[in-house]
Amino acid sequence: MTARNTRKASPVAAAGIAGFTPEQAATLRTGVNAALAAGKQLAAGKVAQGSATDILIAGMANASLLAHRFEFQARDKKGNVTETKHASLYDYARKAAPFYVAGKEQRARITGFKAAVLAYAAGVNDATTPAADSAWSLIKGKVLPAAVALTDNMIAASMAGNKLALTGGNGTTVASGLLDAAKKSTSALIAKVTAKGTNSGNAPGKGKAPAKAPAAPAAASPTDVLRAATAYIKKVAAGEEAITNQRIAFVKALARDCAAIIKAEAAAAAKA
Repeated sequence: MTARNTRKASPVAAAGIAGFTPEQAATLRTGVNAALAAGKQLAAGKVAQGSATDILIAGMANASLLAHRFEFQARDKKGNVTETKHASLYDYARKAAPFYVAGKEQRARITGFKAAVLAYAAGVNDATTPAADSAWSLIKGKVLPAAVALTDNMIAASMAGNKLALTGGNGTTVASGLLDAAKKSTSALIAKVTAKGTNSGNAPGKGKAPAKAPAAPAAASPTDVLRAATAYIKKVAAGEEAITNQRIAFVKALARDCAAIIKAEAAAAAKA
């Protein structure tokens, strides 16, 4: 007889991710709890989720958290564990494997990932409740896209009183646009990052540098650059190093150009 595993996740405190500070962990926990409470009240038609959204963005806009590979379990309809996987919020945000395979949504994996993230963030031990569903809907639809966009553009998020406060930025027009939108409202920020075609502005060639950029340090040799890039990519592939959406865009461009170079070299060798 197959033993049934409970669907409830064990409560886990939001700690233990290098680069994700205790202060941010506390903010994330507060935001999830606020979203859970708002979810209950929203179901009763009493309040909106505004403040929870601000707090969650402040808690989730962290590269180390977004790139952390959570361990989670997929289960069958009887609640039995069918597989254990590892994936990051970055993977989920861009609808990558293991959540989407050949364009098809893997619902059991997404359900398991949701449970693992909520358990980590705020000790949620039952991710199947209506409140948990509401909190996750807020995260995936609004908070996560905003957190990814801010992090990829080097914008720090925190709470100033009861409002979301943003600082920094990488100097591109994309970053400037995010900061300007946030000055209007959090809703304006979310509308900007979730609009079609706007959440990929940090790929190579996108955005404009400041008019007066600081002097660049002496460039490393091509050999040194390639050696460092190769070492980094090996660590990412082994799950030992984090990677952001911006870096993934560079890796894709590098892979394309490398393939062209190898093809050209092979053709030249064949003629020799």
